[in-house]
Amino acid sequence: MSSNNNYPSNTNYGPNTLQYNTSGQNNTAIGSYTLSSNTTGSSNVGLGTNASLKNRTGSFNTALGTATLCFNEAGGRNTAVGSNTLEYCEGSNNTGVGTQSLFNIIDGNNNTALGENSGFNASNIESCTFIGCDSGVADGIINYVHSTAIGCDSTIDASFQIVLGTSDETIKIPGTVDSITLSNGSINPDPNGVVQKYYVDSISTGVVIKNPCACATTTVTVLSGLQTIDGYVLEVGDRVLVWLQGTDSLTNNQSVSNGIYDASAGDWSRSVDMSGGSNANNVSVLVLYGTE
Repeated sequence: MSSNNNYPSNTNYGPNTLQYNTSGQNNTAIGSYTLSSNTTGSSNVGLGTNASLKNRTGSFNTALGTATLCFNEAGGRNTAVGSNTLEYCEGSNNTGVGTQSLFNIIDGNNNTALGENSGFNASNIESCTFIGCDSGVADGIINYVHSTAIGCDSTIDASFQIVLGTSDETIKIPGTVDSITLSNGSINPDPNGVVQKYYVDSISTGVVIKNPCACATTTVTVLSGLQTIDGYVLEVGDRVLVWLQGTDSLTNNQSVSNGIYDASAGDWSRSVDMSGGSNANNVSVLVLYGTE
């Protein structure tokens, strides 16, 4: 172990470490050619062959691993942990943890990547975050900003975007969510789950929301048996919205048989939350399946 001749506050160990330093102070370089080109940069730490190899004036950088921050010359306050992490970076305030994370980034600033190859193909990004192995961007040429990808193989394809997982996965949020927009328009049938804006709006206007029905009738229907309704094959216990029964022949009461029923192999029974016609006032119900 030895100290740079110009400034004793520098510590270097290995061939060609800090060999061109002129006025940089408080640097630590361990490994062949680590901080080899540094001239005025200060408070840098390099550990591993070619770590911060090209750094000249950049300060407050930490490079741990072979070829980490290898081509950075002036960028500052970067942290790279793992072989080839932030290898081509010339920006500032970037953090990469994991082999080859943020490998191709050049001028980007304020980015964070955690996981092997996270943000690997991103070259022009600002203030983006990648968490998970192989998380990255759809097009490495586009200058994405303020986007986040979370999960293995998750990919951002626009600015100001948050991506959780991939299209092959289901996102579950067990806690309370103050505000959410579902891009595919789907609704969680769980009465305690995430709901869409229309639900909240309906509550505020006095509409009563019933639990979802599996399907809805499309014509006058015999209210018994596990039949097929609107393309959906009923199972025992399915809720069915019956709304086209017409006029009762005995009482002349229009649509007296309409309502929500629980399907069974025999005669259906009215659901407990709509035991009679009087329960249908100001009611809204979601139908989960069907073609109409």
